[in-house]
Amino acid sequence: FVAKTITNSTNCTTFRSRLHEPWWRAPEEMNTSKSSDTRINEKVDVYALGNLLYSILTTHAPRGKMKDYRKEKVRDLVSKGIIPPIVGDVKDVIKTNDALLAIQNAMLLCYEPNPTKRPSARQIADVLLKALHKNMPDKKERKRL
Repeated sequence: FVAKTITNSTNCTTFRSRLHEPWWRAPEEMNTSKSSDTRINEKVDVYALGNLLYSILTTHAPRGKMKDYRKEKVRDLVSKGIIPPIVGDVKDVIKTNDALLAIQNAMLLCYEPNPTKRPSARQIADVLLKALHKNMPDKKERKRL
């Protein structure tokens, strides 16, 4: 679910973490126990955005097939902040395409393992918008955005 902000935009709600399936989770969600009262915040949603960007770039789920026998291994990778690799032809194509490179850069920002250092969703949007403006040759189109 998406974390909701309260009226003061500098203060965000926090919520109790639950031990989830690891496939799309942030490291801080894996590093809590069921008995813990650890609170997490909207930065888990930013990490999830990184997973979505990964899927857009690769057309694959970030942690591969969701099979029970892989669950503990994936949980360990996520809890250690190890990001899913981009391999093969996709890696080569990204290097030659400014739009894909911008998406990859935004994805890597989202994958910051430390939630206090992880950018906000607004900061990620600004990175992507800046890349979009840089690659738009027509000034009229840039003003429209």
